[in-house]
Amino acid sequence: MNWIDSINLQSYCSNPVQNQKGSIYEMYSVITHHGNTNSGHYTCMAKRKHPLEKTKVWVNFDDEKT
Repeated sequence: MNWIDSINLQSYCSNPVQNQKGSIYEMYSVITHHGNTNSGHYTCMAKRKHPLEKTKVWVNFDDEKT
């Protein structure tokens, strides 16, 4: 699965920073909720080092099918 590697939140800051690097964050995990306010299911995507390569890959953590 492809996810973004970084996100720039400068446009959401009340006091924009002078240096854009101060508002850029590296993405390393994303938690999602499927359902409504009364019930649902959480899943997580997390970036981890690939065991055979030097790159990082996104891995899905989902306990729905355990």
